[in-house]
Amino acid sequence: MAEDFVEFKNFKGVGFEIENIYYIYDSYSNQILRAEKIMLDIIDDSFILEENQIVNKYKVIYNEEMIKNCLSSIKMAQDSADILKNFKIPGLAISKKLCTREKVEKKLSDELMHLMFNVTEDCNFRCLYCVYSGCYNNRRSHTKGNIISWDVGKKAIEFFLEHSRNVKKRYITFYGGEPLLNFNFIEMAINHTKRLDPEVRFSITTNGSLLNETILDYLTQQNLTMQISLDGPDQIHDLFRKTVSNHKTYEIAMEKLELIKQKYPDFYKNNLSINAVLVPHNFDLDTINNFFSNKNRFPFIKGDQNFSLGTVNPMDNTFVKEYDYNPFLWKFRRRMAELYKQYHLKSLDLAGIEAPVAIFHKYMKYLAIRSNKRLSEYDFYWPTGICIPGMRSMFVAWNGDIYPCEKLYDYEDMCIGHIDKGFFIDKIVEYIDEYAELTLPYCRDCWNYRLCGYCFLTSRFNNSFDMKRRMEYCAALRKTMLEHLKMYITIHEKNEKAFDYLKEDGDGKAIFVDQMLDD
Repeated sequence: MAEDFVEFKNFKGVGFEIENIYYIYDSYSNQILRAEKIMLDIIDDSFILEENQIVNKYKVIYNEEMIKNCLSSIKMAQDSADILKNFKIPGLAISKKLCTREKVEKKLSDELMHLMFNVTEDCNFRCLYCVYSGCYNNRRSHTKGNIISWDVGKKAIEFFLEHSRNVKKRYITFYGGEPLLNFNFIEMAINHTKRLDPEVRFSITTNGSLLNETILDYLTQQNLTMQISLDGPDQIHDLFRKTVSNHKTYEIAMEKLELIKQKYPDFYKNNLSINAVLVPHNFDLDTINNFFSNKNRFPFIKGDQNFSLGTVNPMDNTFVKEYDYNPFLWKFRRRMAELYKQYHLKSLDLAGIEAPVAIFHKYMKYLAIRSNKRLSEYDFYWPTGICIPGMRSMFVAWNGDIYPCEKLYDYEDMCIGHIDKGFFIDKIVEYIDEYAELTLPYCRDCWNYRLCGYCFLTSRFNNSFDMKRRMEYCAALRKTMLEHLKMYITIHEKNEKAFDYLKEDGDGKAIFVDQMLDD
């Protein structure tokens, strides 16, 4: 093993080393196994070569008895423990009983979960890294004229409620641009929805700059959740978050937060969350964490549910290249990983590491509470992280077009319906079937299949599925997941109770398993 990890070719697994101890993550069983170095060296060949061939190949490194004993251990593990199997996923599908069309029609008829409104394509900020800033290939820029009408909104609400009858918790989100530029629409949408169903829950994503007492009086009465964009302290936030006239925005954001805190203290504690983007900077790497871990300032940040620390999309934009973003990102992640490990090994209060928690927590959940069900036991295999387009999120554009989510909005070829015509079922079925067919040769041999959440977004480009592009994303994700595996093992080996609290934090199984449970 020339490096400190090896991606096996003949079964879905990855081998790696931590402090001179060797491990294998076996995707078939979803287990992380201790192993001798010799096993990592020869296990791949054990699936394709005879014993004497393996002995001859490795006898310059290991003696014959060691090789034979290792081969015997592999065979015993396969036979008695049902692990380390060369299992091939036969196909990808979204149901074990229904064809794609039947499943899609069933789910989209009455199980929609989330309506998102693109309230306006305009914004009063011009953040340099924004996907609509003009620095991204094939993405729109901010547009003043594209504002959703009440006619579109009313139809969308009624369509959504009609097609979500079998869902207990239904959500409507207001998105932009800056949605508060069209507050009148938001007010009408909430009032109309509540007349039809008072149990629907609302949320808004905003830069906060247009909040005033009149708007807040109304929004706080609706008990909606509000996500405010804030990238850190002033020296970091103001680097790239500017107004249209190129003015700094930190003081604006903090003034609005203070207004909420003073006038609506309960709303401040219970209904707010922060959406931060990790931007490149030359300040101490702990600055972001220290800022958001301040409980006097942000009492509502409690783990990964009230604080999102996203990253700039590493592909298809000029910002990443101009600001040398990727080296900064990995340097920052390494430092946050140190803090995450330190706090868990010492059983310290996680409230002191809100930034590392926001980055790593969901992956540790996947690993700490993963299912050990063997791949061969499943009745069907979901195509990695895709949803049924429209079901989890129905994103309605200003003109009434429907998209799977905000991330695929303005990918015009990914339009999956219109509020006057309903869902384009043929198109949705085609997306799913083509995606499943194209990704199968890659996913069936990938050790990261059970931990992967990648969806259409990573493979859709120029009106078609681009698998070369997808493989670039996959390579980056495998690298990231390997680091997560190492982090989990490093912590668990030294403090086996470190992640016990996650058992009280809901289901931590990988995305595709959750979907496969529901046929």
